[in-house]
Amino acid sequence: MSPMTRRRWIDLQALARRLLARLPDYFAGLGATAGTPAARSIVVVSSGVDRAVDSAGLFAGSLAAAQTSLAALITAPPAPVGYPASAPVVQPAGSNRFLLYFHKLVAKTDLVTDPADPMYATYQRSLAFQTYANDPDMIAAVDAILAAPAAVTAARSVLERLFTPRVRRPDRRRNLRVREHRHVHVHHRRRRVRHDDHRRR
Repeated sequence: MSPMTRRRWIDLQALARRLLARLPDYFAGLGATAGTPAARSIVVVSSGVDRAVDSAGLFAGSLAAAQTSLAALITAPPAPVGYPASAPVVQPAGSNRFLLYFHKLVAKTDLVTDPADPMYATYQRSLAFQTYANDPDMIAAVDAILAAPAAVTAARSVLERLFTPRVRRPDRRRNLRVREHRHVHVHHRRRRVRHDDHRRR
């Protein structure tokens, strides 16, 4: 499992709380169905990549912690089985690379050789997309778009509406190191000057 930073952990908990706060009636009604014939499910699926598995589990757990009636509704469906075809490996429940990592499927983990397999078309299209994504002409065209002044201006405009600029505080430790460096530098210069005066005498 990949380590999760404390910042990411806090962000996912806050995201779950905000979701519940924005749709209180919906989730209250959903929770009320728990244990009844009309019960619905909150299906949690990730790409199977370690960080995604961690994030999905924490987010689902945060939903349940914030509204306990949802805990019984959270489910993780079985992962696709039989992949890679050369040496199948059992994947954890709730992971589906063909659904959520379709743009980066590789033979080592996702090989599909049987055209009758329901994942065969997805695997072939993933390989085709990756060939396209690595095409030099395509990369050059995208780079040109991203470097265009209009694109930079538009991106900044969007980000400024989503995030509040944070004023960076001066790094006191860095300032202290600079002052110490200057003091040592001046000290050495003074010693050198006195030494030169002594030699002239």
